[in-house]
Amino acid sequence: MTGPARVAHHAVAVLVTLIAAAVGPRGEVWMSCDSDNVDGHGRPWPYARKVLTLPVEGAGQALLGHSGRASVHDRVRIRLRRQGLPIPSAYDGPDDWADALAESVEQLARESPSLAEDGEVDARWLLGWAGRLWLIEDGAAQPAGRYSALGSGGDVALGVLYALLENDPEADVAGAVRTAAAAAIRWNGDCRGQALIHELPGA
Repeated sequence: MTGPARVAHHAVAVLVTLIAAAVGPRGEVWMSCDSDNVDGHGRPWPYARKVLTLPVEGAGQALLGHSGRASVHDRVRIRLRRQGLPIPSAYDGPDDWADALAESVEQLARESPSLAEDGEVDARWLLGWAGRLWLIEDGAAQPAGRYSALGSGGDVALGVLYALLENDPEADVAGAVRTAAAAAIRWNGDCRGQALIHELPGA
């Protein structure tokens, strides 16, 4: 993709990002984010990809949603597409595979020139794959249950997901994810734009 040259100070951009995600009854995974691509300083980040759809060899696709420094996510996005994700057949189940991916993401993120001032990775991810969700942080993948949210407005989104999904196994999961993201955009001033939704099919 071609476009305007990046300005050097964008290297420390922090995307104001909302990610909301949930798993459907047949293992579908929906993930939604706000559409705004302006960083926390009001500067545009035209190459922002808040939710990635990535191929998993022999096992469909995975969704990877990001909140944090845009340049860190850009580095992870480019390198993951180039080198590919871990191959599930080489690991002992989905959790082991998710941990391997988390370690890879952490390693790639640490290669970014714009880590936080204390040398830590200023980013978190939500991973959706094989009818499961994980929160990725500090090189580890923690199972996230049936639904989860992170980033600016994440608390609002999580409350909506709880209200709509917790006690209703027949709920419209895709609609709940979209509503959760829309509510966060409405009630959190740092979230802007529209709720974009990404889907992985189930079994």
